[in-house]
Amino acid sequence: MVECSVCLETMNSSIEIELECGHIFHRTCITGLSTYLCPLCRHPIDVKQLFNINNKLCNDDSSHNGFGYSPNVIDGPCRFCTGKPLHIYLKNL
Repeated sequence: MVECSVCLETMNSSIEIELECGHIFHRTCITGLSTYLCPLCRHPIDVKQLFNINNKLCNDDSSHNGFGYSPNVIDGPCRFCTGKPLHIYLKNL
């Protein structure tokens, strides 16, 4: 039995995702990461390709200072880069 290295729970093939580097995690564990790097080897994760996202992605980097999203627009774009965070795209999959 294989365990997810993020949450340490047993993997289930229906909810697991394999990264380009070959490491396997739960999909929810990958989407909850604060950076787009593999937790084991630090290999960059191409989340747009991994989750088939064609739109602009916002990673809320330090230039945003936590103020990127308008409180008046639910799931609206970032005011700085006009992208949306990963969790917005994934809830529609």
